[in-house]
Amino acid sequence: MKKMTLIFLFVLSISIFASVLNPFGNYTNPGLVLEQNFYLAGANFYFDLFFKQDLLTIKDLNILLNQGILNLNNIKKISFYSSVNSSAYGTFKLGGFAVSPFFNVDGNLGLFIPDEIKNFILNKDIEIDKTYKYQLDDRKRFLLANSFSNIGLTINVGKIFIAPYFYVPILYTPVKNDQQTLYFKYTSSSSPAKIYFNLDSKASIYSILPLDQISSDNFDLNNFINSLDTNDLGISLSLGYNSDNFGFSINNVKIKPSTAKYRTTLTMLATLTYEASNLDISPNFDATTTLENFQENGISVFEVPNISAYLQTSGKTINLGVRGNYVLDETNLNWKAGLFVNGNFKILYPYYFIDYINPAKAFVHTIGSEFDIHIIYLNVNLKLISHDISPFSANSFGLSFSFGFGI
Repeated sequence: MKKMTLIFLFVLSISIFASVLNPFGNYTNPGLVLEQNFYLAGANFYFDLFFKQDLLTIKDLNILLNQGILNLNNIKKISFYSSVNSSAYGTFKLGGFAVSPFFNVDGNLGLFIPDEIKNFILNKDIEIDKTYKYQLDDRKRFLLANSFSNIGLTINVGKIFIAPYFYVPILYTPVKNDQQTLYFKYTSSSSPAKIYFNLDSKASIYSILPLDQISSDNFDLNNFINSLDTNDLGISLSLGYNSDNFGFSINNVKIKPSTAKYRTTLTMLATLTYEASNLDISPNFDATTTLENFQENGISVFEVPNISAYLQTSGKTINLGVRGNYVLDETNLNWKAGLFVNGNFKILYPYYFIDYINPAKAFVHTIGSEFDIHIIYLNVNLKLISHDISPFSANSFGLSFSFGFGI
């Protein structure tokens, strides 16, 4: 009898169409915690890494590694963008009611050197006795840091969910641009022969962590944890609806801001001077990048609200779908959209996603598969990232995996 029961449960489990959409990541929808096909309870883990660079194409990178040659003329942009998401969550079900405690760390880090500076650096026709200069526009940033840690609870009632949670900023650069400055100036003369180049940039970075201590021998984790004040915790919630074919989530609904207690300044300086008189030549170059001005100067920080949604078919063998996310900030530029197809081959669910991540100006091709036998699942994929839609021009990478077990 026990053997027949196990066979029945196995057959039932592989007949269910598994979803390859994840509750966390670029398209957050906490209601999807129920998409794992556990009957009563389960534990789940998720990790996603995304990295994009515009400095080198894959062809130029191969030449650099194999021949040691770098063609500066092929550099289109000097920018880097990375995203990391790590989550752990449990699921407890009782009929149409479920609760899912979760812990999530979600972060973005980007460095964007303006094209005006890049063009100057790579310009072969710099004129003598001419001044070149640039100052960062008030509407732009060269450094993006947006990393938060969340802990909360998703409550599902049927297909409707609500997910209140606490959050703290790990690394944060304000949207207001008055806390970032970038300036460069180049002047030269032929008589006397002189060159002067100066690059000066500063960006304020805030955190719940004492950034000057965490890398030192004096940092005491226990004392830091004991010093945390519950008043520094922010409170937000997500709410929405999810089903096999359609779902949406309104995320980071503002309730209470968190406090980033610590502030530091990232300073990047580069200076080049050159003077020549007859045979007397005096070149000098100096470049430094430092974190300085550590202080307790807290600011209130809200996670920016965003809306995610998906729409998919429910075929027996092949599923097609679309998904999107829009961040409700002042830039109107922070959005993502994608198409996907996934298959149902009993215990194996291969899939392909193509997404456009606008903050990174990148197309992301994701190829992966999920292995699911109901009591345990494993999902692994690789990402090819490029500045145009062709995966063959990809010069960056990413990967993600998730797994879980339950009954």
